[in-house]
Amino acid sequence: MLGISYVQGLLVAVVIVAIYYAIGGLPAILWISFIQGIIMVGGAILLYAALLYNGGGTEIWANIPAAVTSMSGDLVPWQKTVGTAFSISLGLLALPDLLIMIFSAKDKRVVRFAGIYSPIAISIYAFCIFSIGIWAYGVFTAEELAPFIKNPDSLVPFVAQSLLPPGFDAVTLLAAISAAMSTISAIVLVTTTALTADTLRFVRPSLSDDRVLVLTRIVGVLIIAVSALMARNVPELIVPLVSLSMGVIACCVFIPLIFGLYWDRGTSTGFVSGLVATFASIVAWNFYGNPTIHPVMIGIVVGTVVYLAASLVTSPPDSSQTISVGGGEE
Repeated sequence: MLGISYVQGLLVAVVIVAIYYAIGGLPAILWISFIQGIIMVGGAILLYAALLYNGGGTEIWANIPAAVTSMSGDLVPWQKTVGTAFSISLGLLALPDLLIMIFSAKDKRVVRFAGIYSPIAISIYAFCIFSIGIWAYGVFTAEELAPFIKNPDSLVPFVAQSLLPPGFDAVTLLAAISAAMSTISAIVLVTTTALTADTLRFVRPSLSDDRVLVLTRIVGVLIIAVSALMARNVPELIVPLVSLSMGVIACCVFIPLIFGLYWDRGTSTGFVSGLVATFASIVAWNFYGNPTIHPVMIGIVVGTVVYLAASLVTSPPDSSQTISVGGGEE
């Protein structure tokens, strides 16, 4: 949309992320993610409204071919649609970066506020942004949309430039960039925390907090740089890649998280076994399984079975090691 190359856009995004990550850390990521979320919701609503307006309001349905709204799988098998939606939705429940944000909340009031308004904002955004592919058929001809069957990631810029007045399409561009940058910063935060505050602290307990903080920022910037180099050549379809990556991470976290909260019989052996089984089954199914069934669905079933089985055949955790909070065991 700006007339610059993909690599140039990539450099702009990662440099900005590296700067505010290194300077501000978690507080900067939280505040910027909040602002980016507002931009994303605004951009999705604007694009949705533009399609609805140009399609004649509710009359837009009359222009959409029946094959587009059919769940028979003429264009895309319904199993793939459901699997992708399930994988991305699972990410909203168990991605480590979101859990860190929840655990870092100031008090219950903040958690309660987020628990009410976050699902509302996410629902609005998802409803608008996932409707674009269908609404587009009510505004543009099949010939105009044909190129986006193979490269659907270009559809949003096309719709924005075609329907929005000059300047307003920049909001959509900001929304797309915001989604990418918020994802980058959050994943970098989790990765560097695992490598430094967790792993390094375990190996070298004598390290001071100031030293760990400096190392965390340095490692974070290095990870951003390496990620930028690896992202120079990406596949044409970003959505399946994001769906799979979010699903793998969330699925590996979701199973031990849920059982850790609601089942006191789980063991460390069950956790490790379930983690390995989840990851291995997702990777194996992605390459050798039925493509109509999303790998994450297989992973969550296999991981759950292995977690339960391995926990039941090993000794239960020592009750003396549990932490009592507010009169109850956790």
